[in-house]
Amino acid sequence: MMAVSTMAANAQVWVGGAVGYDYNKENGVADSHITVSPEVGYNLDESWAIALDLNFQYRTGDQPNHTRFSVAPYARYTFFRSGIASLFVDGGFNVGAEKPEGLDSQTTWGIGVRPGIAISVAPKLTFVTKLGYLGYENSDVNDRSSFGLGVNNEALTFGLYYNF
Repeated sequence: MMAVSTMAANAQVWVGGAVGYDYNKENGVADSHITVSPEVGYNLDESWAIALDLNFQYRTGDQPNHTRFSVAPYARYTFFRSGIASLFVDGGFNVGAEKPEGLDSQTTWGIGVRPGIAISVAPKLTFVTKLGYLGYENSDVNDRSSFGLGVNNEALTFGLYYNF
């Protein structure tokens, strides 16, 4: 009974996510990406959490419009805490669908890890940023796959969590 009480006292649910916008113009070709990523998570203890991220992305511009939706469950390991800041790494996978305008929907999936920083800005509000991605991604659109480390503005996200 004491162990269950301790887990319940440390257990914490969060909801939040990120919203992003990216404009890119290269060789006279412009496009805009709008991303909405709601997220819900559960802290198992001070170091481990599990979460689910839903990701919706819409790309428009000089190229045909493009829509992508994915579901990404992951586990978070927090390896450093100091005052209001903590460092973590998220490891998980995603599966989804991409639909370029005028074409059929195609499957996407990936597996990898993302490092991040969480800063507690208020008792129930946390600012979170994630930078980079190390892993593998595959898409049936243009028969594309990639493996490696991505550190660019598309791999940088900012979000807010409300902690219950």
